Amino acid sequence: MQYTTKNLLIFTFILLGTYFVNGQDKISNISQQRELGLRFSGFDDFNLFYKRHIASGKVRRHRFLSTQLAFNSINTNFDLAAGYAFGVERYSPITEELSFYRGLEYSLFLDYDIVDSSIPGRSNNLRAAPAIGYIIGFQYAVSSRFALSLEVIPSLIGSFNYRDGGIENYQVNFSLNSNSTALSLMYRFTTN
Repeated sequence: MQYTTKNLLIFTFILLGTYFVNGQDKISNISQQRELGLRFSGFDDFNLFYKRHIASGKVRRHRFLSTQLAFNSINTNFDLAAGYAFGVERYSPITEELSFYRGLEYSLFLDYDIVDSSIPGRSNNLRAAPAIGYIIGFQYAVSSRFALSLEVIPSLIGSFNYRDGGIENYQVNFSLNSNSTALSLMYRFTTN
């Protein structure tokens, strides 16, 4: 069976759609506490975060990973990359200000490029990297509106490279290192 970019995108949207539809009725009657913030994995790598409290001690998280858009007019090379992660955190208070949290996170990173070179010519490339990770972290409430978090996400990552409609290669990695440790600054607010 030949895998195409279209099949991968359809599968991704179906997966994300079932995740969002599944939780809608569970959160309709809860006054919504939310968090918005930045997650730093170093000085040159940051993600945007959005968290929504869905039950006591349970938080749904959305993380928008790095994005890139590049175009080179000399050889008409084009590159577009984006990633998204979502999951559910479960909190256990340690003190009034400090909590331990953990949970599963699913992510998908896509990188599409068109390379125009003399050898082998023009090619369309898609790299898809789905991952599943386990979030382990601590959150400190600086005030009622701001919180700091320190977390690590050991992950199992698949990487599939498609070139001109066919799978060129694939690999599976397990990742746990100090580069994946992140510090987050979150702003908390409530909506009705």
